[in-house]
Formats: sequence, C-alpha cells, structure tokens
Amino acid sequence: MKKVRNILLLSTVATLGLFARPATPLPQEVRGTAHLIFQQYVSGYDAHNALQHLIETQQALKANESNPELQNLLKYIDVCIRKIRKDVHTPFSEKNAASLSDAVDAIDEATQYITTHRPASLLMASR
Repeated sequence: MKKVRNILLLSTVATLGLFARPATPLPQEVRGTAHLIFQQYVSGYDAHNALQHLIETQQALKANESNPELQNLLKYIDVCIRKIRKDVHTPFSEKNAASLSDAVDAIDEATQYITTHRPASLLMASR
C-alpha cells in the first residue's frame, strides 16, 4: 500500500510539473501586459484586471533592481503606467488611443533596454 501511495504521489508531482507555467521574465511580462491593455481598450473591453496586473508586475520588477540607471528607467515606466491608467479610464477616442499607444510604445522600449542590459537570472523574480 505504501508503495502504491508513493507511486501516486510521484505521478501527481510529475503531472503538476508538466502543467506549471514557465516563469516569464518580468520586463517581458510588463511589456506584454501593456500591449494587452491597449488591445482591450481599443476593443471596448474593461482593462481593469490587466492594469492591476501591470502595476503588480512593475512593482516586482522595481523591487528586484539595484542598478541606478535601470531604477531611473523604471521610474519612467511608472510615469507611463500613470498615463495608461488615466487613458484607460476615459471614453474611447482616437486621441486617447494614440496617447495610450505612445505610453505602451515607451514601455516597450524601456523594457527592451532593461532586458538587454540585465543578466537573465536577475530578470526573473518571485512575486
């Protein structure tokens, strides 16, 4: 009976390992979430959950950064996120969509810079 229980336990652990989502580097997650918010906004969907996820991911990224140059860049991303928050909570218009697109593009460029200037092991963080 003990042997069967151990086999079941091992198979359960192995199955869970197969379905575990691989960790996404935080800068890529910030970038992807910003693009998702833009898509939701122009499609007329509520982007509240994605916006909350973006804020939490950005906080995790900032908490794990000690390089002063990259810390300044993360402050710039915070400014872009505030702009996104403002634009998302306004009725759709081409002007608001263009403003939101500019903020998302700025986040895209900033996170790309972070990704290319940090070792991969430092880009993954626990939340």
